[in-house]
Amino acid sequence: MSIMKLAFHLQSHISFKTINIINMKYYIHTIIIIMILLHSAYAESDIEKYKNNYSAQLIPLLKERMGSELEMQSEADAHEHVSILANKMASCQLIAIEDYPQKYQDASINPIVNGISLKKANDDLNSIIQTDIKNGNITDQELMTITQAAIEKYKVCLSESDLNLGNPPE
Repeated sequence: MSIMKLAFHLQSHISFKTINIINMKYYIHTIIIIMILLHSAYAESDIEKYKNNYSAQLIPLLKERMGSELEMQSEADAHEHVSILANKMASCQLIAIEDYPQKYQDASINPIVNGISLKKANDDLNSIIQTDIKNGNITDQELMTITQAAIEKYKVCLSESDLNLGNPPE
């Protein structure tokens, strides 16, 4: 085989390998993008489940608490008002817990996504936090700082809404 033929053969062989590497990188990137999109869709699905379950459990409590305020409305209007408020409260709750450690966010969100009651989820989260304080994983002061920031975020979120929290729509 002449040197020219050998060089041409090597060049075509290298180019083929380079193309395969580029294709392989393309396929890997495509797979990663698909995985990210699936995870994002899964996360969005969990957020919607959280909001739905949170709201569904909160609606009866709000109706009871706002009883006299809702009496002036038709049942449908009262339910709509309370539903909007419960959905907003669920969204604001998610915003409020963003600064908590991931462990506490998961303990707050996952049980609700899975249909556990708000009370049980809250009790379980409190147990986790108490254990972490006892074990020195978080201090009372750190927890207080995070909690105060969360309360402020929650209040700001609710106040930025178009809801009139004290008075139902007429």
